[in-house]
Formats: sequence, C-alpha cells, structure tokens
Amino acid sequence: GDAAGAALRLTDLSVTLDDGTEVVKDAEVVIAPGERVLVAGASGTGKSTLVRAIAGLWPWGKGSIQVESGAKMLLMPQRAYVPAGSLRSAATYPEPADSKELDEVAKALKQVGLGHLVDRLDEEAPWDQTLSGGEKQRLAFARILLHRPDIIVLDLRLPDMSGFDLIERV
Repeated sequence: GDAAGAALRLTDLSVTLDDGTEVVKDAEVVIAPGERVLVAGASGTGKSTLVRAIAGLWPWGKGSIQVESGAKMLLMPQRAYVPAGSLRSAATYPEPADSKELDEVAKALKQVGLGHLVDRLDEEAPWDQTLSGGEKQRLAFARILLHRPDIIVLDLRLPDMSGFDLIERV
C-alpha cells in the first residue's frame, strides 16, 4: 500500500501478553482508507490484545502504529462500556452529553433499534445493569453514527473459526 495514503499502518509490530507471550510478531500492515480488514484467529490468540494495542491501550510490545493525521478512531470492544449517568451521555461517550443535539441522539438510537428508549434519554439510571448485552452493542453502533469516526476498530466475537489465523482483506 501507499504509505502516504494509509489510514492505519502497523510497522514491525510485535505485541506480547503481560507474561511475555508473543501474540503478534513483526506485523507489517497498511490499511488504506475505505478498506476493511478482518483479523481472525482461534480464541486466545491475541485478537483483543491487538485491538487494544491499536487503540493505544496496551503497553506491552514494540514497533509502531500510525494513524492518519487528524483521523478520528473509535474502538468497539466486545462488551460496550456504558458509563454512569444519563442514557444521552452514554450515547455520546467519550464526548460530553451536550456535544450532540438531543434530536440527533434520538435519531441515532432509532436507527439502531433503540427507539423505545428515546423518551428516557435524560434519565439518570444504572444503564450498565439496565440494558441487555444486545442493547449495549446497539448503543455502541449509535456512537458510531453520532461520532462518524474515520477508523472503526471492532472487536466482535464471531462463531468459532478455529483453523483460521490470518489478517484478511474483506
């Protein structure tokens, strides 16, 4: 790929677990804008660790991860984080609740099938315990609609794909 036009570039990237086990070794990957890349592998092979490293949340390893200048990256972990407070603030996270207009937040919730919660946007509740796992994932997709990130890193648990261990262009 073209270095200048890369949205995300991994150079000589090695990622280890905190006990020193190497889960990614010397990866060289250039991901162009608009390109979708699937990282597949058996459970425990370090996919979530790689996602955290790309997001800058994993301290163990070496090499470089370069994100296109000015690009906004959003990380979607397997379990969507739902902060305490109003549902509106959970939808606009990590930005403040007032960073988006109320009708904009309501529209995003409707688009992901959470329209039944629109009347409760300003309600302070233990949303982390109130929402089901599926609703939390939908909320995470609403965040994508609201933030319009340039790069989305999804960490999804797919059906067992043992035997696959690759970075695949999709």
